[in-house]
Amino acid sequence: MILRTCTIPQKLSAELNSERGSASIIVLGIISFMVLITIFLGIVDYSLYSEKRDIIRKSIDNSVTAAIQEIDTNTSKEGLSKAYDANTGEIQLKSIYLNETRANNAFYSTFKANTNIERSTIENNALIVIINPQQTNLQYIMQSSDGRVTGTVFSPEQIETVVNNKLNLDSAATGKSDKHIIYVNGNVKTVEFKERPYYLVIVRNLPVKGLFRRKNTTFIAFKGANIERKSEN
Repeated sequence: MILRTCTIPQKLSAELNSERGSASIIVLGIISFMVLITIFLGIVDYSLYSEKRDIIRKSIDNSVTAAIQEIDTNTSKEGLSKAYDANTGEIQLKSIYLNETRANNAFYSTFKANTNIERSTIENNALIVIINPQQTNLQYIMQSSDGRVTGTVFSPEQIETVVNNKLNLDSAATGKSDKHIIYVNGNVKTVEFKERPYYLVIVRNLPVKGLFRRKNTTFIAFKGANIERKSEN
């Protein structure tokens, strides 16, 4: 029997190792590139979503500010003579009403001017609460896709409970938990509801789209009217 052996030339072995090393470097380079692209697109996606979300949030704030200025001068008591309390000698900010139609129109038109989003797009997602201080209580008007509900409370502190009860009822009806419960009077040092007109808007589950993501987002804004009694003369 004759045994034959062969030896791989050293140069060929070195070339094979070099090719394997080059291929590994190329694969690692492609993987690193793909990871960087994924991270970059994720940052762009979130940045675009955040920018749109902030534009909508600021627009809702501006729209609420526009709505609260629509005081109904035909039904509100104007002038010092109509608001003077002879028993206490104090000037009252009672019996002042928002014009519901004009306030809503101001809100939606201002919102569209800032975002180019139509009223029909957000109306079904919106809960609008109007507070009117009457002589002995506060009237509330709540408008949503379910319709219009009115009622009264005896003190501003009760407004928060009324609004949260409405949110809870809506959540029970849809089967979705609503984490956006309002807390205005949670701390005595925070801004609380007072006896003055208020316009409050909660836009729930509004779709906001980034580059890829599409997230339902909730926005809350409210503002009270800055009222000063002046003489009719």
